[in-house]
Amino acid sequence: MRILIGGGVRSGKSAFALGLARRLGTRRTYIATAEAGDEEMAGGIDAEAGGAVEVGQGRWPAVALDAIAASSAAATLPSGERLVGRVAVEPASNAETGSLLHLLTPEKAPFPSKANAHAISPLYLVEYPPGSTVVPGHDHIVDPPGGEDWNVAWQVIEVLFTNAQAANSHLTTEAQIEQAVANGDAIEIDPGFAFNCSAVPAAVYWRGTPVS
Repeated sequence: MRILIGGGVRSGKSAFALGLARRLGTRRTYIATAEAGDEEMAGGIDAEAGGAVEVGQGRWPAVALDAIAASSAAATLPSGERLVGRVAVEPASNAETGSLLHLLTPEKAPFPSKANAHAISPLYLVEYPPGSTVVPGHDHIVDPPGGEDWNVAWQVIEVLFTNAQAANSHLTTEAQIEQAVANGDAIEIDPGFAFNCSAVPAAVYWRGTPVS
């Protein structure tokens, strides 16, 4: 299994990857790509390149590489994300109906969120691998404002397909995710963190600058 995790600088990719690794068995290889834009980043790259990293009950090799076009090609695919000033806005699906929502995440939002466990709702991150007839990348699926599971703090639930045929199915509701898991076509992984975002009108999204 290969899992690509993309995102902006200091967006929490490493924390997400480590949380995911804790749940994926004992034989894992971690490859991080980055350009050392400042001394802090250079130190982080040196630390990750220094050898094995403790994850859960095991140790796994860590390799840090300078970013090159070949290794970052997948990250240049359109993400659906748009920037409005210093906030990111991206599309999501209504977990009840599959209709379109838009989520806003401030650049300086606390990560991970420190919200009370009773104030956290699930956000499903459905991953579509390269080769899927659905655009490769990921979708967000959340309850709508006023829904049973709506909050501003979201517990990420990663949804990974178990076979290529299943990855051609576009999941847009919680019921579809539950059915795919029940059929053995997908698995759910809890990376162990939450983040903050809120719903905004579609007009806010369309005012933004596309991220590609």
